[in-house]
Amino acid sequence: MKVFKNLNIIIFINVLVYCIFILIANNNIINGYKILYYLSVHSDIKDVIKMPYSLLTYGIFHFRYDHIFSNILTLLLYYPILSNIENFKLLKIYISSVFFGAIFWLIYLNFFNCIEDSILIGASGGIMGLISYSCNKWSRYLIWDFKLFKIYLIHLFYLHITITIIHFLDGYNLGGEIVHLTGYLVGWIFYKHEYNKTI
Repeated sequence: MKVFKNLNIIIFINVLVYCIFILIANNNIINGYKILYYLSVHSDIKDVIKMPYSLLTYGIFHFRYDHIFSNILTLLLYYPILSNIENFKLLKIYISSVFFGAIFWLIYLNFFNCIEDSILIGASGGIMGLISYSCNKWSRYLIWDFKLFKIYLIHLFYLHITITIIHFLDGYNLGGEIVHLTGYLVGWIFYKHEYNKTI
């Protein structure tokens, strides 16, 4: 059944986790920052060793409403394309993008940037992995036809990369941009692997 597609499940889990977090935090059942502490990835590798599960849980947890809103909106905007990805492959791309996004984020912060006391949360890395795969696999999918020129799906992918690189260079949301770039790479690798198997 379509309702049980992994894409729908990913959207549902992200929204459900956020709603549960809001209900718990607002009723003072548990401190919201404690939830944030245990579900997010910390820049201190010692914390990651103690909480290795956080390399995945951060990818379904959001602390602010605008953060989850933008991520879910992105998924919904790309939904017609993303829903064409095979069910199991979609899950593999999402999880791989989330996991390696955290790994590259940790490497960058600890070995290149030396930012202390930072945390990583949000589904955007996994989402960008799915977008990367889709935009490359169905690159000639027509988005807009302006007669003088046409905009294909691959052009949206180039736009995503350009905006991410600009934000990365100016230091805006550094952690997020590293995860986005990793997601693009992971999605592209999945596409290339599939493409090479067909030729």
